[in-house]
Amino acid sequence: MTNKEQKTNLIPNLEQESPESDIYSSMDDTQIVEALKQQLEQDEQTTSHSSGGRRRGKRHAPVLETEEGKTLKECILKLKKYSKSFNYEERAVFKPQTDFRDKNITFDALCTTVSSSTDKLEEYTAIGFPYKRAVKLKVDTTKLDSISVEVSDGKNMYGICIDIDEYSNVATVIPITNNFEGYVVASSSSGINIGDKLDFDSYGRVIKASSYSQASINAMALSSIHTLQLTDDENKKGQEDYKLHLIKISLYGNKAVS
Repeated sequence: MTNKEQKTNLIPNLEQESPESDIYSSMDDTQIVEALKQQLEQDEQTTSHSSGGRRRGKRHAPVLETEEGKTLKECILKLKKYSKSFNYEERAVFKPQTDFRDKNITFDALCTTVSSSTDKLEEYTAIGFPYKRAVKLKVDTTKLDSISVEVSDGKNMYGICIDIDEYSNVATVIPITNNFEGYVVASSSSGINIGDKLDFDSYGRVIKASSYSQASINAMALSSIHTLQLTDDENKKGQEDYKLHLIKISLYGNKAVS
């Protein structure tokens, strides 16, 4: 008889023996202890199989089912309602890069340095690439509900193009009736100081306001002009075609013309 068979036989058969008989009378102390251990292990296995499902369900209960979790979820939904930039999965036109390069002045993708939940952002099909420039509306009478935006002509201005989706060619525009503050394209590298009243030329770029301005717009310069070099070629750095002039401005108190 093997050890395994011997251990199995140590467990008494309670169904065959009567309660009055002494089932452990023929065993010594070591055999009795071994039999009790085996019986205890079998009882534990039977109990674990019968109640294991309920314990697993309790261990994997979702956290948000608690009162604290429900309150947190409601707060997040309320924040999304009052914030236009709460979606972190939103795809940006420009993404920050972490590499060993010159840490120059950077400008955020949506162009606004101060924003509010009451800002009205509109999307239109872009004609050309009026990024960070003044734009006007253009209606195509040959198509139904076909409204697009293009660079302002200096007389008509609807808003500022603050972003363009390069794949769908859809421009995000903030109307001038909003209080806007951010960086836009300037026409030259000088001639504007902090506090100067501003206007826009026929290319949608910022210029200093004068008595010859064709439209009256409440706009003010909040910084000097920053010039970005668009090329590393020393022979082309002096050319205006390879420079980008940006300036921080503020639009305020403008009303729609009826």
